[in-house]
Amino acid sequence: MYVMPDKVPNGLGLEATPTGDNLHIAINIANLSKANPIQFSTWRDLPTGRSAGPATLTDNYGHVYPAVHFDFLPAYLQDTAVIDPGLDHLDILVFPKPAPGAKSFKLELPARNLGQSGTIRFEVPVELSTSME
Repeated sequence: MYVMPDKVPNGLGLEATPTGDNLHIAINIANLSKANPIQFSTWRDLPTGRSAGPATLTDNYGHVYPAVHFDFLPAYLQDTAVIDPGLDHLDILVFPKPAPGAKSFKLELPARNLGQSGTIRFEVPVELSTSME
């Protein structure tokens, strides 16, 4: 996982700038299995509604940031995918930028989006989200 600046690559080597002041979190899911594919479903907010297992972002003060629906995404960002052994898949999540004074945020991803149970949790310092601008 890494936090991206407010530009998203569009697959052509160019960058697309969304409207609004957003935080993009790119997650690269790698299938390290030698034999079993992974059935993946995005954690992003979808044009048709919320993901079956949406990501949640909360800062150290308990403020919950709603997912931002991002109409313009590169074609390679699929809502679902089969990730074969040895391959990986990129998912980009979009949230409002952390509020002033926030020191860290917690990202929670339902593991069911990878065919597993439980929750995948990350805690990220806010400095990481602003250091890449």
